[in-house]
Amino acid sequence: MGAAIDIAVACARAAVFAASMQAAGAALFLLLFKRRSASIDGSVRSLIFRSAGVAAVLILARSALEPARMAGDLSGVVDPFLQSLFWGSDVRVAQTVRLAGVALLLVTATARQPWTGTAWALAVALVVASFTLMGHTRAHDGGVALGLLLTLHLAAVVFWFGALVPLVLLLRNGPAEAVVGALGDFSRLAVWSVPVLLGAGVAVAWMLLGSFDALTTPYGILLLVKLAGFTGLLALAAINRFRLTPAVAAGVAHAAIVMRRLIQIELALMALVFVATAFLTTLFSPS
Repeated sequence: MGAAIDIAVACARAAVFAASMQAAGAALFLLLFKRRSASIDGSVRSLIFRSAGVAAVLILARSALEPARMAGDLSGVVDPFLQSLFWGSDVRVAQTVRLAGVALLLVTATARQPWTGTAWALAVALVVASFTLMGHTRAHDGGVALGLLLTLHLAAVVFWFGALVPLVLLLRNGPAEAVVGALGDFSRLAVWSVPVLLGAGVAVAWMLLGSFDALTTPYGILLLVKLAGFTGLLALAAINRFRLTPAVAAGVAHAAIVMRRLIQIELALMALVFVATAFLTTLFSPS
Protein backbone atom coordinates (compact mmCIF):
# COMPACT_ATOMS: atom_id res chain seq x y z
CA MET A 1 0.00 0.00 0.00
CA GLY A 2 2.83 2.40 0.86
CA ALA A 3 4.44 2.09 -2.58
CA ALA A 4 1.08 2.64 -4.28
CA ILE A 5 0.50 5.81 -2.24
CA ASP A 6 4.01 7.05 -3.10
CA ILE A 7 3.27 6.60 -6.79
CA ALA A 8 -0.14 8.27 -6.41
CA VAL A 9 1.47 11.28 -4.71
CA ALA A 10 4.13 11.53 -7.43
CA CYS A 11 1.49 11.32 -10.19
CA ALA A 12 -0.64 13.95 -8.43
CA ARG A 13 2.42 16.18 -8.17
CA ALA A 14 3.18 15.79 -11.89
CA ALA A 15 -0.42 16.68 -12.70
CA VAL A 16 -0.20 19.75 -10.43
CA PHE A 17 2.94 20.83 -12.30
CA ALA A 18 1.21 20.51 -15.65
CA ALA A 19 -2.12 22.10 -14.73
CA SER A 20 -0.78 25.03 -12.71
CA MET A 21 2.00 25.84 -15.18
CA GLN A 22 -0.44 25.59 -18.09
CA ALA A 23 -2.81 28.03 -16.42
CA ALA A 24 -0.03 30.45 -15.49
CA GLY A 25 1.73 30.11 -18.84
CA ALA A 26 -1.44 30.71 -20.84
CA ALA A 27 -2.09 33.87 -18.82
CA LEU A 28 1.50 34.95 -19.49
CA PHE A 29 0.92 34.31 -23.21
CA LEU A 30 -2.05 36.68 -23.23
CA LEU A 31 -0.01 39.29 -21.35
CA LEU A 32 2.97 39.09 -23.72
CA PHE A 33 1.09 38.64 -27.00
CA LYS A 34 -2.14 40.50 -26.29
CA ARG A 35 -2.41 42.15 -29.70
CA ARG A 36 -1.50 38.98 -31.61
CA SER A 37 -3.86 36.73 -29.63
CA ALA A 38 -7.06 38.77 -29.87
CA SER A 39 -8.68 36.19 -32.17
CA ILE A 40 -8.20 33.35 -29.65
CA ASP A 41 -8.64 35.37 -26.44
CA GLY A 42 -11.81 33.53 -25.45
CA SER A 43 -10.30 30.10 -26.10
CA VAL A 44 -7.17 30.90 -24.09
CA ARG A 45 -9.23 32.30 -21.22
CA SER A 46 -11.22 29.06 -21.24
CA LEU A 47 -7.94 27.12 -21.15
CA ILE A 48 -6.79 29.20 -18.16
CA PHE A 49 -10.10 28.63 -16.34
CA ARG A 50 -10.09 24.85 -16.90
CA SER A 51 -6.40 24.40 -16.09
CA ALA A 52 -6.61 26.52 -12.94
CA GLY A 53 -9.71 24.63 -11.77
CA VAL A 54 -8.01 21.27 -12.30
CA ALA A 55 -4.87 22.54 -10.56
CA ALA A 56 -6.87 23.70 -7.51
CA VAL A 57 -8.56 20.29 -7.16
CA LEU A 58 -5.24 18.46 -7.56
CA ILE A 59 -3.47 20.67 -5.02
CA LEU A 60 -6.13 19.82 -2.45
CA ALA A 61 -6.03 16.13 -3.40
CA ARG A 62 -2.27 16.02 -3.01
CA SER A 63 -2.57 17.74 0.37
CA ALA A 64 -4.88 14.92 1.49
CA LEU A 65 -2.56 12.21 0.16
CA GLU A 66 0.64 13.44 1.80
CA PRO A 67 -0.43 12.43 5.36
CA ALA A 68 -1.48 9.04 3.93
CA ARG A 69 2.04 8.71 2.58
CA MET A 70 3.42 9.40 6.06
CA ALA A 71 1.19 6.68 7.53
CA GLY A 72 1.80 4.18 4.75
CA ASP A 73 -1.93 3.71 4.19
CA LEU A 74 -5.07 5.74 3.53
CA SER A 75 -5.87 6.10 7.23
CA GLY A 76 -3.44 9.03 7.25
CA VAL A 77 -5.95 11.10 5.29
CA VAL A 78 -8.12 11.44 8.40
CA ASP A 79 -5.34 11.33 11.01
CA PRO A 80 -5.36 14.73 12.80
CA PHE A 81 -1.78 14.36 14.03
CA LEU A 82 -0.34 13.58 10.58
CA GLN A 83 -2.45 16.33 9.05
CA SER A 84 -0.99 18.79 11.56
CA LEU A 85 2.54 17.58 10.77
CA PHE A 86 1.95 18.10 7.07
CA TRP A 87 0.40 21.54 7.43
CA GLY A 88 3.12 22.54 9.87
CA SER A 89 5.89 21.90 7.34
CA ASP A 90 7.25 24.17 4.58
CA VAL A 91 4.87 22.36 2.22
CA ARG A 92 2.00 24.29 3.81
CA VAL A 93 3.41 27.62 2.66
CA ALA A 94 4.13 26.32 -0.83
CA GLN A 95 0.68 24.76 -1.20
CA THR A 96 -1.03 27.90 0.08
CA VAL A 97 0.90 30.20 -2.28
CA ARG A 98 0.26 27.91 -5.24
CA LEU A 99 -3.42 27.62 -4.42
CA ALA A 100 -3.64 31.41 -4.15
CA GLY A 101 -2.04 31.74 -7.58
CA VAL A 102 -4.35 29.29 -9.36
CA ALA A 103 -7.39 30.67 -7.51
CA LEU A 104 -6.52 34.16 -8.78
CA LEU A 105 -6.20 32.77 -12.31
CA LEU A 106 -9.53 30.98 -11.94
CA VAL A 107 -11.33 34.11 -10.78
CA THR A 108 -9.83 36.44 -13.38
CA ALA A 109 -10.06 34.10 -16.38
CA THR A 110 -13.57 35.35 -17.13
CA ALA A 111 -12.98 38.96 -16.03
CA ARG A 112 -12.44 41.67 -18.59
CA GLN A 113 -11.39 44.52 -16.35
CA PRO A 114 -8.41 46.91 -16.59
CA TRP A 115 -6.80 45.21 -13.58
CA THR A 116 -6.92 41.71 -15.08
CA GLY A 117 -3.41 41.95 -16.53
CA THR A 118 -1.95 42.97 -13.17
CA ALA A 119 -3.81 40.12 -11.46
CA TRP A 120 -2.45 37.65 -14.01
CA ALA A 121 1.10 38.89 -13.52
CA LEU A 122 0.72 38.44 -9.76
CA ALA A 123 -0.79 34.97 -10.22
CA VAL A 124 2.07 33.87 -12.48
CA ALA A 125 4.58 35.13 -9.89
CA LEU A 126 2.77 33.21 -7.11
CA VAL A 127 2.72 29.96 -9.09
CA VAL A 128 6.43 30.21 -9.97
CA ALA A 129 7.38 31.20 -6.40
CA SER A 130 5.41 28.31 -4.89
CA PHE A 131 7.73 25.74 -6.44
CA THR A 132 10.76 27.34 -4.80
CA LEU A 133 9.29 27.21 -1.29
CA MET A 134 9.65 23.46 -0.74
CA GLY A 135 11.65 20.44 -1.84
CA HIS A 136 15.32 19.62 -2.12
CA THR A 137 16.42 23.10 -3.15
CA ARG A 138 14.71 24.53 -0.07
CA ALA A 139 16.59 22.13 2.22
CA HIS A 140 19.93 22.63 0.46
CA ASP A 141 22.49 25.12 1.74
CA GLY A 142 22.83 26.81 -1.66
CA GLY A 143 21.02 29.84 -0.28
CA VAL A 144 19.90 32.77 -2.39
CA ALA A 145 21.84 31.72 -5.50
CA LEU A 146 20.09 28.35 -5.67
CA GLY A 147 16.68 29.95 -5.13
CA LEU A 148 17.31 32.54 -7.85
CA LEU A 149 18.49 29.91 -10.35
CA LEU A 150 15.44 27.75 -9.66
CA THR A 151 13.13 30.75 -10.08
CA LEU A 152 14.68 31.60 -13.46
CA HIS A 153 14.41 27.97 -14.56
CA LEU A 154 10.76 27.71 -13.55
CA ALA A 155 9.83 31.06 -15.13
CA ALA A 156 11.32 29.87 -18.43
CA VAL A 157 9.40 26.58 -18.18
CA VAL A 158 6.13 28.42 -17.53
CA PHE A 159 6.74 30.71 -20.51
CA TRP A 160 7.61 27.87 -22.90
CA PHE A 161 5.11 25.24 -21.77
CA GLY A 162 2.29 27.72 -21.29
CA ALA A 163 2.63 29.08 -24.83
CA LEU A 164 2.35 25.74 -26.62
CA VAL A 165 -1.42 25.19 -26.51
CA PRO A 166 -2.22 28.86 -27.31
CA LEU A 167 0.14 28.63 -30.29
CA VAL A 168 -1.69 25.52 -31.51
CA LEU A 169 -5.00 27.38 -31.16
CA LEU A 170 -3.59 30.33 -33.07
CA LEU A 171 -2.20 28.12 -35.84
CA ARG A 172 -5.58 26.44 -36.15
CA ASN A 173 -7.93 29.41 -35.90
CA GLY A 174 -5.98 32.68 -36.05
CA PRO A 175 -5.64 35.02 -39.05
CA ALA A 176 -2.41 34.64 -41.00
CA GLU A 177 -1.01 38.03 -39.94
CA ALA A 178 -1.54 37.27 -36.23
CA VAL A 179 -0.03 33.79 -36.60
CA VAL A 180 3.11 35.08 -38.29
CA GLY A 181 3.47 37.93 -35.80
CA ALA A 182 2.98 35.71 -32.74
CA LEU A 183 5.42 33.08 -34.02
CA GLY A 184 8.03 35.77 -34.66
CA ASP A 185 7.54 37.35 -31.22
CA PHE A 186 7.59 33.98 -29.47
CA SER A 187 10.75 32.93 -31.31
CA ARG A 188 12.57 36.11 -30.34
CA LEU A 189 11.70 35.62 -26.67
CA ALA A 190 12.48 31.89 -26.82
CA VAL A 191 16.01 32.67 -28.01
CA TRP A 192 16.57 34.21 -24.57
CA SER A 193 14.42 31.87 -22.49
CA VAL A 194 15.91 28.57 -23.68
CA PRO A 195 19.49 29.30 -22.51
CA VAL A 196 18.05 30.52 -19.19
CA LEU A 197 15.95 27.37 -18.81
CA LEU A 198 18.78 24.99 -19.66
CA GLY A 199 21.61 26.89 -17.99
CA ALA A 200 19.76 27.51 -14.73
CA GLY A 201 18.50 23.91 -14.68
CA VAL A 202 21.98 22.46 -15.14
CA ALA A 203 23.39 24.80 -12.48
CA VAL A 204 20.69 23.76 -9.98
CA ALA A 205 21.33 20.07 -10.72
CA TRP A 206 25.08 20.50 -10.24
CA MET A 207 24.62 22.33 -6.94
CA LEU A 208 22.35 19.57 -5.66
CA LEU A 209 24.46 16.62 -6.85
CA GLY A 210 27.97 17.98 -6.41
CA SER A 211 29.71 15.31 -8.52
CA PHE A 212 29.34 13.25 -11.69
CA ASP A 213 29.31 10.04 -9.61
CA ALA A 214 25.89 11.07 -8.27
CA LEU A 215 24.47 10.65 -11.78
CA THR A 216 24.44 6.88 -11.21
CA THR A 217 22.00 7.20 -8.29
CA PRO A 218 18.22 7.00 -8.87
CA TYR A 219 18.06 10.78 -8.41
CA GLY A 220 20.83 11.31 -10.96
CA ILE A 221 19.27 8.89 -13.46
CA LEU A 222 15.96 10.75 -13.33
CA LEU A 223 17.85 14.01 -13.84
CA LEU A 224 19.36 12.48 -16.98
CA VAL A 225 15.84 11.54 -18.13
CA LYS A 226 14.84 15.19 -17.66
CA LEU A 227 17.89 16.31 -19.61
CA ALA A 228 17.04 13.89 -22.44
CA GLY A 229 13.52 15.30 -22.54
CA PHE A 230 14.84 18.86 -22.71
CA THR A 231 17.28 17.87 -25.45
CA GLY A 232 14.37 16.56 -27.51
CA LEU A 233 12.43 19.75 -26.81
CA LEU A 234 15.36 21.88 -27.98
CA ALA A 235 15.60 19.88 -31.21
CA LEU A 236 11.89 20.37 -31.93
CA ALA A 237 12.09 24.05 -31.00
CA ALA A 238 15.01 24.51 -33.41
CA ILE A 239 12.99 22.94 -36.24
CA ASN A 240 10.03 25.18 -35.47
CA ARG A 241 12.21 28.29 -35.18
CA PHE A 242 14.49 27.93 -38.18
CA ARG A 243 12.44 25.91 -40.67
CA LEU A 244 8.72 25.98 -39.98
CA THR A 245 8.31 29.58 -38.75
CA PRO A 246 9.78 30.99 -42.02
CA ALA A 247 7.70 28.46 -43.98
CA VAL A 248 4.48 29.55 -42.25
CA ALA A 249 5.40 33.20 -42.88
CA ALA A 250 5.95 32.39 -46.55
CA GLY A 251 2.57 30.67 -46.80
CA VAL A 252 4.02 27.23 -47.57
CA ALA A 253 1.26 24.63 -47.79
CA HIS A 254 0.90 22.36 -44.74
CA ALA A 255 3.66 24.16 -42.80
CA ALA A 256 1.19 25.21 -40.10
CA ILE A 257 -0.15 21.64 -39.85
CA VAL A 258 3.36 20.21 -39.42
CA MET A 259 4.14 22.84 -36.79
CA ARG A 260 0.98 21.97 -34.85
CA ARG A 261 1.99 18.31 -34.80
CA LEU A 262 5.51 19.11 -33.63
CA ILE A 263 4.12 21.33 -30.87
CA GLN A 264 1.91 18.44 -29.76
CA ILE A 265 5.04 16.29 -29.52
CA GLU A 266 6.64 19.07 -27.46
CA LEU A 267 3.67 18.88 -25.09
CA ALA A 268 4.15 15.12 -24.73
CA LEU A 269 7.85 15.59 -23.96
CA MET A 270 7.01 18.28 -21.43
CA ALA A 271 4.63 15.82 -19.76
CA LEU A 272 7.50 13.30 -19.56
CA VAL A 273 9.71 15.94 -17.95
CA PHE A 274 6.99 16.76 -15.40
CA VAL A 275 6.57 13.08 -14.51
CA ALA A 276 10.33 12.64 -14.12
CA THR A 277 10.50 15.77 -11.95
CA ALA A 278 7.62 14.63 -9.77
CA PHE A 279 9.11 11.19 -9.14
CA LEU A 280 12.54 12.77 -8.65
CA THR A 281 11.37 15.20 -5.97
CA THR A 282 8.85 12.87 -4.31
CA LEU A 283 10.66 9.53 -4.06
CA PHE A 284 14.38 10.33 -4.10
CA SER A 285 16.93 12.70 -2.61
CA PRO A 286 20.14 14.13 -4.11
CA SER A 287 21.98 13.03 -0.97
